Amino acid sequence: VYVDPSDNSFKSLNLTISNPGPNDVAIASIELAGQTVTRNDVIKAGVQNYKIGVDKGIDGKWAPGTTLAGRVVTTAGTSFPFTAVVVPDTGQSGTGSQQNQQATQ
Repeated sequence: VYVDPSDNSFKSLNLTISNPGPNDVAIASIELAGQTVTRNDVIKAGVQNYKIGVDKGIDGKWAPGTTLAGRVVTTAGTSFPFTAVVVPDTGQSGTGSQQNQQATQ
């Protein structure tokens, strides 16, 4: 999670997701800190390191170093939890990753 360094307000969430399964997976929503953003991403079967960026629909201020709970929810109803770490946005691209989770239907 990237925050504006001037006031710690939310700027963006970046996720990297892999789908090692045999079926495509459709993402219905992404939840972070109790807030939900509707999505319409389809991750093709076998795709590695699919990047999803969220820069709207989440509101909050968090100090750098704070960890936030989130989850990716598929259209099939499966959810994959992740933990995001808050960092100041210094203009560099980074990633909050869905670690050790595999999106399969």
